[in-house]
Amino acid sequence: MSAIEDGGNSGAITLEALIDGLRVARPPLNQKCTLAIRALGNRVIPWLTIVADDKGIGLGHRQRLLAIIDQIEEADDEISDGVAGLILDALLAALRVSDPELNHKATRAIICSVPDSVDLFSREALAHVKQTNYCLNLLRAAELTGQRPGVETFFDLWAFLQHKNPDIRNQVMRIFLSWSPHCGPPKEDQDDNCRPGWATATVVAKQ
Repeated sequence: MSAIEDGGNSGAITLEALIDGLRVARPPLNQKCTLAIRALGNRVIPWLTIVADDKGIGLGHRQRLLAIIDQIEEADDEISDGVAGLILDALLAALRVSDPELNHKATRAIICSVPDSVDLFSREALAHVKQTNYCLNLLRAAELTGQRPGVETFFDLWAFLQHKNPDIRNQVMRIFLSWSPHCGPPKEDQDDNCRPGWATATVVAKQ
């Protein structure tokens, strides 16, 4: 069982991101988050209930949560095959929307749950290079991992320096500079079960 579907801190971070994906009224995203949460079974119902009972959430968010609770209660409690894939698909979909809070939570969940997430973010950015906003979110996430990529990923990122969009070029340059011990402060602060870069992620999300 991967970290993305087990309990503990990374599991809580992942579920928080999936629940927040239901806050944003985007049907494709909502569907992916619903499938991922449903696959986790009855054990997540207490979490969903607490959020649904929060008087501060929107009506649409509450309705989507209650609908998932009903669907889970009507199904069996076994985790579906491929649940980690469903979760990752939903978290990547959360990076497609322009919502800094959700983007932050989804990035955090992936970094805490997926080994070598810098390679994942970089490959995904390369595969969607024409989707500027999504590509930028992925490259920002790659920087926040605090990880150095493999050789192949390194050269994939290098190719972005020729991109016609200056924001993408600048973001890739930020990634390269973050690897240099002479550029910027060391990334020492981190969450309990997360890789380096989380102090920076929190600052970016609050701007």
